[in-house]
Amino acid sequence: MIYNPTKQSLAEIDKVIRVNPNSSIFFSILAFVSGFFSWHKTNVIGELYTTEIAILFSAIIIVFFKKNTLQIDGKLFAKYLLFCFFLLAGYIISDLIGQTPEKMYIRGWGRVALLLTDLIAMTVIFGVQRNTIIWFFLGMAIGNISILLIHGELNLNTFKFYWAIAVIQIICCIMPLFSIRLTALALIIAGLSYILFDFRSAGAIAIIVGGMLILSVKHDLKKIKILPVLFIGGLAIFAIKTTLEISSDKMETRRATSSLGRFAAINIGIKAIIDSPLIGTGSWGNNTEKYAKELYDSTKDDMRELGQQYHSEGKAFLAHSQIIQAWMEGGLLSASFFIFYGYLLFKSVYIVFIKIPINKYTALYGFNSILGFWHLFMSPFGGDHRIDIACCVAISISIIHSQKQIYFFNKKIITI
Repeated sequence: MIYNPTKQSLAEIDKVIRVNPNSSIFFSILAFVSGFFSWHKTNVIGELYTTEIAILFSAIIIVFFKKNTLQIDGKLFAKYLLFCFFLLAGYIISDLIGQTPEKMYIRGWGRVALLLTDLIAMTVIFGVQRNTIIWFFLGMAIGNISILLIHGELNLNTFKFYWAIAVIQIICCIMPLFSIRLTALALIIAGLSYILFDFRSAGAIAIIVGGMLILSVKHDLKKIKILPVLFIGGLAIFAIKTTLEISSDKMETRRATSSLGRFAAINIGIKAIIDSPLIGTGSWGNNTEKYAKELYDSTKDDMRELGQQYHSEGKAFLAHSQIIQAWMEGGLLSASFFIFYGYLLFKSVYIVFIKIPINKYTALYGFNSILGFWHLFMSPFGGDHRIDIACCVAISISIIHSQKQIYFFNKKIITI
């Protein structure tokens, strides 16, 4: 007899196989506290975030006090570590060949070393028990909002860069515990509001995740016909376009300025890669004076026309893209980490919405994975993005581990 599990039965399977003897309030508190101080940073040669220290100590404590093995895909984790060493090796080789000044290569190597420790720590924290991901992101969100409230700076001026993502993380952490449908509705409303207030990327991602939740809450996405998907996609595009059109002229100018600088930097970064695809220029824009001048020359007239302060004619050029910046600075060896990372982010999004049952973690997994994919191409490699990358790595390891568990469980019960 062949057993064909329904989505509901798969959810029950997922619930059964995810019971974890490590489950502990103590680990949840550790995760929350580790995330809470994400707003605080100090300068030790380069930027160091307090969260990066906190997650390292939390991971060490977890390793000593856990009762069972971590719920992670060990082989995938080992591959990530290998590619992280490729990332570091690429920078070291490029810096030695390019004769990068000591101050610059120490910052460059330190950034990669911190990414490695962040990656390991977040994998341990998310792997010890499933709900630590909720507590960590809640800690980050509440920490960022709390410090703004204390300083009286929780307003629209700080919206985009300080608390917008925090609100979406709270929605993704808390609302799915009560209703997937309400979570989807909240994300779509938040997404449209974000686009109205000039945070296009986060707004669009929130709408995408909300739409996917609506589609999948009653149906198996693998069986949904293309017409409903296209219809909802068309409505989403229309809503986003209309929202953009009714925003103020000031925001429209700011959007144009942001897009102009971002895409000019990416284009010039690609030229730098073509000039030297195997060996990079070196850490922190070493030997990139001509590319910095090209960025200045290619944007100054358009920036002036927009009435904005255009890029200064600096001595170093940094591409506004994680994968392009790593390739440009550290060569192909360094780029291999981000190529692998991007592939697994794409795979994670596919798995979380298509291959495994929709559950209370879907919104959190989906939003952060898609956001990580956006940052891969559209955000710089440095600063607080190290934590974002490490979280996305840990999420992909958790998602792929969950899929393998469900597949193994189903394989045992399908044939009776």
